[in-house]
Amino acid sequence: DNKHIYSSVIDYLNKKTGKAYKSTTKKTRSLVDARVKEGFTLEDFYKVIDNKTLTWKGTKWEKYLRPSTLFNGDKFEGYLNESIDIEEKGEITANWRGSDKRL
Repeated sequence: DNKHIYSSVIDYLNKKTGKAYKSTTKKTRSLVDARVKEGFTLEDFYKVIDNKTLTWKGTKWEKYLRPSTLFNGDKFEGYLNESIDIEEKGEITANWRGSDKRL
C-alpha cells in the first residue's frame, strides 16, 4: 500500500512549490507507483523535487514543477542525478533578474 508515499510526496511538492496538487488523482498515483516499482524511494522523490525547485522556481520553467513532469519515467532518474551548484544557481538567478544580460 503506497498511500503514505503518495501523500508524503505530494505534500512535500506542494510545500516547496506553493501549489495544491492532490495525492488522490489516478495519474499522480500511477506515476508514483511506477517509480516505486523501479526501486526509487521516498528520499529520491524528495531529492527530485528539491533539485527541480532549486533550478526552476522563479524561471519560465516553474510551470513544470508538477507531478506529470517531475515523476515521468523518461526524466525522473536524470532529475535525481543532477548535480546542482547552489552558489552558481544563486549567481545565475541574480544575473538573470538583475541585469540586461541574456542567459
